Amino acid sequence: MTGDIPFFKGKFNEALQFLRVFETSDVVIKFACEHELYASAILLFDGDSESVKVVKEAYALSCMEKCLYAEAAGLYQSTGHFLKAAEAYLESGDYLMSMSCARLELSGEQLDSFLRQVATRLESESKPRDAAYVLSECLGEPEAAVEVLCSAGEWRHAFDISTRHKALRLVEGLVVPQMVLSLESRITELSELNVKLTERSGRLQVVRDLKSRRREREDDESSDIFPESDAGSMVSDFTFGSHTSQATDLTGPSLTIGSTSAKREKYAARKRAKAQKKRKRIVQGHPQEEEVKCKVHWGA
Repeated sequence: MTGDIPFFKGKFNEALQFLRVFETSDVVIKFACEHELYASAILLFDGDSESVKVVKEAYALSCMEKCLYAEAAGLYQSTGHFLKAAEAYLESGDYLMSMSCARLELSGEQLDSFLRQVATRLESESKPRDAAYVLSECLGEPEAAVEVLCSAGEWRHAFDISTRHKALRLVEGLVVPQMVLSLESRITELSELNVKLTERSGRLQVVRDLKSRRREREDDESSDIFPESDAGSMVSDFTFGSHTSQATDLTGPSLTIGSTSAKREKYAARKRAKAQKKRKRIVQGHPQEEEVKCKVHWGA
């Protein structure tokens, strides 16, 4: 009868119902697992507890492969596989349900070993309080719980567990020494950070001083004016040349005037270039921001 399945043209649920009528349970379960029709198969086998159990186990295995641990745990629990359910609950992060299921199948040393596995898992997941709860309340090992809490810096909870179990010796012999060591380590770390901060602050101050000096030097260079002595000599030369016809050659004054004009133009161009560079260098909040804006506005 399985040759008639292609006539359903991909309608797997209809094919599953067809097989349920004409084929054995094994064939139906195999077809359901191949096409992941677990929920439909469970409904079809309603009343057939053995077949339902087989389908649920296959369904749970598929969920574990897909990392659907909570769903797998529920399926394992419904089929009576409590240890597998406990492992699945542990993978899902529900350690309380995991321990509850483990207690239904394990006892004695086996149960203690599983509980220690749970505590180790919680500690590796940075859950020291939960790990300490398992160690102190479920395994009755407060000293191990206090060690876990101290290693994580959970001092208040370490004190609470020591007090609740009336184990003040743990406070004096374990909690306080561990706290002192932690504080000393923290003080050393802060001291090293302070040294690094001081060193970098000094370097930053040196850089600021260098920039300040360079800025002052550039400001001095940009504010230089053509010397008055040179300007006076140029005026004298020009006056002397214009009023003297015998001692001065005709080309003399013209050369002096042309040379002076070239110097002025060259200086003006250099001054404009420096002013433009300075304008680009000024940023908002700079101490000379207003001064530069005024010079730019009045064409200085």
